[in-house]
Amino acid sequence: MPYISFKPLIFLLPSWLLLSCSKMQEGIPAPPAITMATAGAALQNNMQRTGINLSFSSISQVQTLQADGHSYSLIRYTDESGNGKVVVIETYYDSEGNEVQRIYRCESSFCDCMIEMTANPDGTINLRCTCYPCTMFIS
Repeated sequence: MPYISFKPLIFLLPSWLLLSCSKMQEGIPAPPAITMATAGAALQNNMQRTGINLSFSSISQVQTLQADGHSYSLIRYTDESGNGKVVVIETYYDSEGNEVQRIYRCESSFCDCMIEMTANPDGTINLRCTCYPCTMFIS
């Protein structure tokens, strides 16, 4: 019976896996940045998806930061009562290439609470509420 050596195959297997994984990663695009033009639609989509009633009359600013394959868009808007509000929409792609969005908001009945977004020197993003009795909701 002839002897079959699998040693060459063992060396080829890791390189084949690396090439396969890199090709899969190439097919997943970077998360889209939310712009002034797309912020209204992004807010509407997230309101419908989560059942949150965030009425808005205008959007005044969109600031986007990217970190670790995620896009964080801070959206300042005015609600229908004329109050300034802020939400952050996080956008990323899951392992199957599906777009995932989370919306972050702060609320309190004791203060005019806003969400704040900062970038750290190590490339991470911090989200926090601006006053102590606030609660951050993630949907």
